[in-house]
Amino acid sequence: MAFKRKTADAAVPKDPVELYRMLAATNRGPAAVWGHQQDILRSWHKKQMQDNADVAIELPTGAGKTLVGGLIGEYRRRTHRERVAYLCPTRQLARQTAAKFDEYGIPNVLLVNPVKTWNQADQAQYEAGEALAVSVYSHVFNSNPALDNADLLVLDDAHAAEGYVANPWSLAISRKSEESAYLDVLSTLEPALDPLVYRRLRAPEANTSQASSVYLVSPVGIAEQGEALESVLRAGKLSTSASYAWKLLQGRLDCCLAYVSYGQILIRPLIPPTMQHRPFSDPARRIYMSATLGDGGELERSFGRRQIARIPVPEGWEKEGTGRRFFLFPELTTDLSANPADVPDFVSGVITSAGRAVVLTPDGRTANSFTSNYLPAGHQVLKATDVEDDLTAFTAENKAILLLTNRYDGIDLPDDDCRLVILGGLPAKGDLQERFLHESLGATEVLQERIRARIMQGAGRATRNNKDWAAVVVLGRSLNSYLSGLDVQASLHPEVRAEVEFGRLNSLRTLSREMLDNLATFRERGEAWAEVDADIVADRDSYVRTVAPSAAELSNAAQHEVAAWEALWNRQWDWALTAVQRVLDHLNGPRPPPAVRGPVELLRLQHRRTPRPAEPRSFIS
Repeated sequence: MAFKRKTADAAVPKDPVELYRMLAATNRGPAAVWGHQQDILRSWHKKQMQDNADVAIELPTGAGKTLVGGLIGEYRRRTHRERVAYLCPTRQLARQTAAKFDEYGIPNVLLVNPVKTWNQADQAQYEAGEALAVSVYSHVFNSNPALDNADLLVLDDAHAAEGYVANPWSLAISRKSEESAYLDVLSTLEPALDPLVYRRLRAPEANTSQASSVYLVSPVGIAEQGEALESVLRAGKLSTSASYAWKLLQGRLDCCLAYVSYGQILIRPLIPPTMQHRPFSDPARRIYMSATLGDGGELERSFGRRQIARIPVPEGWEKEGTGRRFFLFPELTTDLSANPADVPDFVSGVITSAGRAVVLTPDGRTANSFTSNYLPAGHQVLKATDVEDDLTAFTAENKAILLLTNRYDGIDLPDDDCRLVILGGLPAKGDLQERFLHESLGATEVLQERIRARIMQGAGRATRNNKDWAAVVVLGRSLNSYLSGLDVQASLHPEVRAEVEFGRLNSLRTLSREMLDNLATFRERGEAWAEVDADIVADRDSYVRTVAPSAAELSNAAQHEVAAWEALWNRQWDWALTAVQRVLDHLNGPRPPPAVRGPVELLRLQHRRTPRPAEPRSFIS
């Protein structure tokens, strides 16, 4: 038997660019990193950036962000023997990432699925800093996290992570189950609700208008009913996921907001208290990889970090996108706008001609409506759970629809895997908190970044490289209206803006049969399409993306919003009130910021009840 003997450590590169030159000698990846990747890596390698605890890197789809993130992780692993965890939104993307790392020659282990199924040898390699762990967000953001000792976290698709991050502190109680605590909790909250609202929610059945309404429970009432609410929740009748959230929220209900609808109650903090979550806050460094960073502080709010340094999109990529999308607005055509009842048959015919289509809807009700009205005969309907581990369940079928609800990222369908994307409705119906902000308060500006990112990411699910192409069908009055706004169009990435404008131009004052002819020309990819494609490129090159006037205010306020909720979670009411005042000072636009009225009300109540802390802490920067 031949014994293994300890060998000298692998050569230590001077920077991540040199690291890839070393890897390229034996790997199966590209011969060298692209110029823009080198620029990003060298920007990160500067001491002031490496020493920053939170750094965000923006790279468009197709620009190689997986390699950039992997090289940063591998560089830190080699030079400092750090434990590095690379997190993806889904298991399917984690598997794709691990396969890419194998191709690049980056040592890695895949740690997905339940912890008890993990390969112990793989886990040991990560623990010893001998390989990167490729995993999913839920193994860090969890009431019982499996990856709790990383030195560096690389968070991929960070623009889509708000739901994954907030989930551990989101206690959702559905009305559907007979054993549900919904009615018991609702009864406890009665003093904090408008009497008319309470009667509507208690009714055996909801009318159509009431079914989708979302109400914010008075934060004052939550504080007053805190003990009674804790008692009801301790009594049980919670789903498994709600029970996990309850572990993190008990004793802190007076630091949360509660939202109620006819079908669900949601209790959660406005901003997740990640500063108290050691698997996320303890690592010395966090790298946020994103195709869409945004301008209004959405990343800071999503992750509960006051300030995240940014390495912007490299020069030359600020206008160029990935692949080509042909947007179709059938409900704006001359004949279908006059006869909306004919739209389902038109869309069904487009799906039939494509064979496979991915359909993205904001909520279950819209998804069910699509299945009932737009589904062609003979087409199989698949959902996210059907492709979580393997997309071939969809891509191997000739007639199939992949129907995804409130999921605009995390599924890659390049080339012939899929040539048709359908956006069914405005993507602003996430959890009850998001629905309350959008539908009840009309706080669209607060959600602008999130909506825009979802539209761009959703439209790009089937265009994953420079030569890729796909048609994108836009459905729903709210989404049509949103994309018709000149300010919205101007805020889009220049490539997407040019494509949306071209699609609208060829939908308005156009017959649906002419739209089908144009679609056929697009699919042929011949000279006729090449001419109009050149027009799209020319428009793209002439555009400069504009930032909404409110974005700067929202961005400047973000750090103080996070600080306020840090202080609130730690019951430092005076300092939380100071931070809230700073938020209001930064939001000096023409309209008051309704999203902070509830927290302010709660803080003022607690301020009257709670003695001033003995000494200030650094919650307010």
